[in-house]
Amino acid sequence: MREIVLGFLAGALVAGAAAVVALRRAPAVSTPSAEISAADLDAPSPERQELESKLSSLRARLGEGSTEDIFYDPDRPPSDRDVSKWLMAALAGEGPMARGDREAEDWINGALEWLSDERGQNQADLEFGPLRERFLVELLEKRGAALDAEQKKEFEKFLAEAEAAYAQHLAETAGMPDEERLISGLRTTKDWEDRLAQILKPEQLAKTGDLGVLLDQWRWQPACEPKLVDPEDPEAALQSAREKLNPGDYDRARPILLEHVKALVAMHREVDGKRMADQTSVSDVDEFIRYMEIRIATRKRLVEEAGLRVDAIPPQFLMDYTAGREEHNEENEGAPHAPSPDS
Repeated sequence: MREIVLGFLAGALVAGAAAVVALRRAPAVSTPSAEISAADLDAPSPERQELESKLSSLRARLGEGSTEDIFYDPDRPPSDRDVSKWLMAALAGEGPMARGDREAEDWINGALEWLSDERGQNQADLEFGPLRERFLVELLEKRGAALDAEQKKEFEKFLAEAEAAYAQHLAETAGMPDEERLISGLRTTKDWEDRLAQILKPEQLAKTGDLGVLLDQWRWQPACEPKLVDPEDPEAALQSAREKLNPGDYDRARPILLEHVKALVAMHREVDGKRMADQTSVSDVDEFIRYMEIRIATRKRLVEEAGLRVDAIPPQFLMDYTAGREEHNEENEGAPHAPSPDS
């Protein structure tokens, strides 16, 4: 699902799969030609054909007879159990999930993209469901480390709460902008990994050591690493807006965008200050959610105060100018914190 990866530069959560879903479910356009057959109208779109070809190729690499033909029943989207079985087959032996991180990442992205299309569900929303936790427990059973009776009781309690929270997330965010749905999803799942880890025993957790890429790609978690920039030149962060907007629009947007940059700098400094006292006081998820809330507020102001259209505000205008810690330390040692551009 890193085809919709946000890194800390997120912005567009509209995954390719979501576009395919929209195309797949769009009503047929009327035409004056009476020669177009029903078969023509039902023909898959080029986007759908491309997705099917991609996933067909990925499936073929599992090897003949290594998994059931679970993704080819048009009347029955794959169940969570189907997905678990397919993923376990992909992890086994020389399966594609066992051939290196890059290939594993591509493969799980493609599999989840297909699944979101089959279920008619936005891929980002799919990430925030408890399917990931179900898979882990089923895999442990397959690997001879099944939950005992007490663990099963605790897991079922957790799963019931997770399902209820997920349903509430979907209901409350239906039709909302992507950023607001992302905030809700991150809040919903914020403690799921820790809760599952508390249920499992150390020897069971050890059985999942080879799942790093799969689990990271399955449910993205932000990692906040603010880049250091020159506080005397905040306008450097406005380069994208300066290049893309006409002079009049830019003049109206400029003070709002400068306040956006300053708000991000202040937020990160506040977070860093709290972490100096207690490293666990503000999580990366908490920090990222605050960043997203600043983005949402800035976009609203650009529309209402600067008169910009929403489609004239690309994600690059609102990025939190961040970089990885290694680059951050090597290039900007000693400078104060500030945000990094979209890439």
